[in-house]
Amino acid sequence: MRDCERKVCWIISSLIFFYYCMLVFGVSPQEDGTNVVVVFNKRLADSKRVADYYVEKRLIPTNQVFGFDLPLSEEITRKDYTELLEKPLISILTSNGFLSVQTRVRKDQSTPVNPSDVVKQARFRYLVLCYGVPVRILRDTNLVEKGQEKAPIQLRRNEASVDSELAALPLFLDGAPRFGLLRNFAYGSTNRASLSPTNGLIMVTRLDGPSFDIVLGLIDNAL
Repeated sequence: MRDCERKVCWIISSLIFFYYCMLVFGVSPQEDGTNVVVVFNKRLADSKRVADYYVEKRLIPTNQVFGFDLPLSEEITRKDYTELLEKPLISILTSNGFLSVQTRVRKDQSTPVNPSDVVKQARFRYLVLCYGVPVRILRDTNLVEKGQEKAPIQLRRNEASVDSELAALPLFLDGAPRFGLLRNFAYGSTNRASLSPTNGLIMVTRLDGPSFDIVLGLIDNAL
């Protein structure tokens, strides 16, 4: 097996373990449902039913549940992800006070002015994606970013999981590239409070499974 294939397998295994832990342990006993934002697919009735069920069981405020018009397939194009999920989600989070961002101008060697948005305050830490929200963002060959041509060819790709893209959303707002690798600054961290949008990370998990009934069973078994 090639090195890149081993890395992909390791990443997938790590994500599966992370999702399982998040589902089983849920929100920390020291935290309540006000730290959670729930996302569902408005085009799939069972997606909203999963969201409603989870919100009821976990005592999450109903004004922290948001639906989006998303494709019914597991895959989503980069354009649709950006226009149908990421941008509307950012708009909702900022307009409802869940995120407070500040635009700053950064200087680097190649670009005199490089504006970006920095998350200054966050009223949530967890983002829960419900059954029916697409899983994978397809590669977009039309998206060309600064420095991409200098990266090794295997790192010029920009396909991603929806979950990881949303987890790193604060970093992307601050100008991080969509291609290649991002440093995992949270690796080895033992300070739970440091894992927050203000430090570049949204803890994303997913309520998902082969069927609606199985998802409800997973929620019940975790309580």
